[in-house]
Amino acid sequence: NLRWMAPEVFTQSTRYTVKADVFSYALCLWELLTGEIPFAHLKPAAAAADMAYHHIRPPIGYSIPKPISALLIRGWNACPEGRPEFSEVVTKLEECLCNIELVSPGSSSSSGSLSPSSSWECLAARGGPGRSHVAALRSRFELDTGQPPAQGLSLDDMRRSFQYPPVDKNGYVSDPLSTMRFHPCSSSSLEDSS
Repeated sequence: NLRWMAPEVFTQSTRYTVKADVFSYALCLWELLTGEIPFAHLKPAAAAADMAYHHIRPPIGYSIPKPISALLIRGWNACPEGRPEFSEVVTKLEECLCNIELVSPGSSSSSGSLSPSSSWECLAARGGPGRSHVAALRSRFELDTGQPPAQGLSLDDMRRSFQYPPVDKNGYVSDPLSTMRFHPCSSSSLEDSS
């Protein structure tokens, strides 16, 4: 599809290279992170033309961790030689995954680091930020209670044994998926908003 085409392929009708695939992969990664289609307001050919001739790129929001946004920017380099190799992309993404740290919901402390064997890190390693809220809540319930919900607990028992969603002292709901903290692959970091 033209929407995900590397600029050099669009303008010069050159053959696809691994570097062209890196450009397209960076667009797909952005799409996964934002849940949006790149330049959805444009037809595919217009989107490709804007990227090729005007060097327009999708906006990188504050919700995208800085190490990944740096990877996106490098992947979208107008010069193919300036784009990273896939081996580097994989290494950077693995580093970011290994540095995910989930802070306990409702906790105001920033020293919420967890041991590698903790249930939160296991949850993050299995699904990370892209998991659906329902799947994350189900996994969180099973990890916190030590049993799947289908083992005969009544709704009242579940409510007593598991106060969810957690509420802070001001009555605000603390969403566990929004309290993720990404540590940098480089020197910058993304702090959570709480």
